[in-house]
Formats: sequence, C-alpha cells, structure tokens
Amino acid sequence: MARKDDRRMPMGQAGLIRYFSEDGGIRIKPTTVIWMSLGFGTAVLVLKFLA
Repeated sequence: MARKDDRRMPMGQAGLIRYFSEDGGIRIKPTTVIWMSLGFGTAVLVLKFLA
C-alpha cells in the first residue's frame, strides 16, 4: 500500500505556496503599509498636478 505523504498539496492548489514557520525577513505592521501607500498616492497626485 502507498505511504501517505501529508506534506504534498492537492493538485487543485498547485500554484499556492505554503510557508512553514518563516522567522526571517522584514516585518512591517499592516497600518504602516496603509500609511505608506496613502503617502505615496498623495505624492503622486501632487506631482501630477504640479507637473
């Protein structure tokens, strides 16, 4: 009988990536991302109207 391997994903989800306890990398709070995107959008609008 075939051995069951729980680490494989179903074929329907083959494009998804599973991350197992990633400890490294840059950690940014979601509110920081929102404020940065609002600031970037505001800067783009100001430059659009000034140029």
